[in-house]
Amino acid sequence: VSHLHYEARVSDTETFWRGILDSAVRIPPLVTEQPPDVQARIRAAFEELCAVHIRDDGTLAIPVAVQVTQGRRP
Repeated sequence: VSHLHYEARVSDTETFWRGILDSAVRIPPLVTEQPPDVQARIRAAFEELCAVHIRDDGTLAIPVAVQVTQGRRP
C-alpha cells in the first residue's frame, strides 16, 4: 500500500462547487432537492469549509490523501 498526499488546485470556490454538483453522484440530489433556504445554508457551510484552503492568489488548495495498492496473481 502506498500513501499519496497532495493538494488539488481549484481556481475558486464557485468552480469547486459547480464541479461537485456537476460530477458527483449522491451529493447533487441531496442539495438540489432541498428548499432554497436550506440550499443557501449548505452553500454557506461549504464556503466556510473552503475558506481555510484559499491561497493568497484566490485559488483553493484542497488536501487529498489516497491509498494505492497493487497485487499480482500467483
